[in-house]
Amino acid sequence: MRKAFFVFLALIMLGGTLLADISAKTMKKVDSATCAITSYFEITETQWNQRRLEKGGIGHPLITVPLGKAQDSPKYVVAYIGAGTLLGDNYILTVRHMIKDESGQDANHVYAIFEGIDHAIGCNVIAVSEGKEFCDDYAVLQLKEDIRRQGLKIAKHEFKHGEWVIFSGSTGGLAFWTRIGHAVDLKHYFFRDENTGILHLGFWENFYFLTVYPGGPGDSGGSIKNKDGEIIGLMYCGISLYDEQYIFSNPLWMLKTFLQSNGLWFLVE
Repeated sequence: MRKAFFVFLALIMLGGTLLADISAKTMKKVDSATCAITSYFEITETQWNQRRLEKGGIGHPLITVPLGKAQDSPKYVVAYIGAGTLLGDNYILTVRHMIKDESGQDANHVYAIFEGIDHAIGCNVIAVSEGKEFCDDYAVLQLKEDIRRQGLKIAKHEFKHGEWVIFSGSTGGLAFWTRIGHAVDLKHYFFRDENTGILHLGFWENFYFLTVYPGGPGDSGGSIKNKDGEIIGLMYCGISLYDEQYIFSNPLWMLKTFLQSNGLWFLVE
């Protein structure tokens, strides 16, 4: 019994040592750079009514009766909620599907919400990936005002299987969170059935994907960081595996390629 107690104590001390590798300063910097992203897509009355039917009526939480009026006509709007990460010079890294909807329509208005700032900040869209493949899901925004916060850097090296990582987001846009976990590499690729819209687990031998647990709605666009607070991945997809919700990121080189091909090389170096 005594031996078991000391083994248990040793495990606690080991876990504390590992977690201590991530400093309080790094965690504070990560929290400060995490934001919620809200995008608004203006649609026609016909589109709005169709979506209301698809979602099960006005009682559905995603459907609200339009109250605002513009030139005596109501505005019908669909809102998307996700997450983002502040980079240098007031740039924000997020995902494409927060900026363009399934039909390819651009968001009419995009806002960023930071903890500790009492108002939403408008954003300009700087770059959006083409979205030819399901995993091609990147976007860069720029804040319309200088918030004077330090952004995070893009890491120089890919993640390693089992390393400690930090992942943060804004679930449902209602609460900011930051978690510490392990990076896991999976040599799989998810694709969407064009007829049913269902995600399927395929196979892609070119590279590994980074995954962490847990995740939830609204986490899309949140970033995964190494223990130094440098970005090693971008959360764009959540999948239920073995009754648990996992979030996925592409390898780091894909993110770097996107940034460099859009003239944002200064965010990489």
